[in-house]
Amino acid sequence: MLLSALIVLVACGVYSNARWILAESYLRFSEQRGQSSETRSVAQQAAGIALKLQPYSARAVQSQASNDLFLNKPQKALDEYVKALTLAPADAYLWRDYALALVNAGIFDQRLDRAVLQAQTWARKSKPIHMSLAVVGLRVFSQSSPSLRAQWLNSIRFAYWTKPAVVLWYAYVEEQELLLCDNTIILQADTNAWCAAARWRHGLCSNFGAEADSCFRKPVKKS
Repeated sequence: MLLSALIVLVACGVYSNARWILAESYLRFSEQRGQSSETRSVAQQAAGIALKLQPYSARAVQSQASNDLFLNKPQKALDEYVKALTLAPADAYLWRDYALALVNAGIFDQRLDRAVLQAQTWARKSKPIHMSLAVVGLRVFSQSSPSLRAQWLNSIRFAYWTKPAVVLWYAYVEEQELLLCDNTIILQADTNAWCAAARWRHGLCSNFGAEADSCFRKPVKKS
């Protein structure tokens, strides 16, 4: 009797592991094919098979959501992200992806505030998460609420401390250079040459000398 029970347990374990390995293979295939728009529908099918094999896999649901987002099915993708978050509520990358999906869908309500905050909370020192939030924050800063702007600034500040050149570039592209100069992200912004150039670019000053309309807000000490 005991031997039979052990055999059943071993068989169940082998079956469960086989399903997990097969699901993992389909997920990897889905992630690879999902990188190209031409094979994204195939990636979606693979993610669906993985989900059938592992119905409680947050990663499988996330893969489906990602593919649906790129297949121009934003509402379906958002529903899938919510489902994935119920399975993995402490996954910072999942919260980050959900936040980016909300931005992509043009949704700037409390859901986005919560998604950004959760991503930052669960990954306080994650460089990739803060960088991706910083980049999108620079792009949609003017569309955001005051509370959301404060959250964007947290990631922008963190990203600037770790990779300043990258943040400066994105700020320039999005014409948000002054955001870095006016929110204590760039230290000593009054005498910073990059900030002075930003003020000139946005028409806030006309020269780089010691005149009243100088792009330097404080006199630059001569060496």
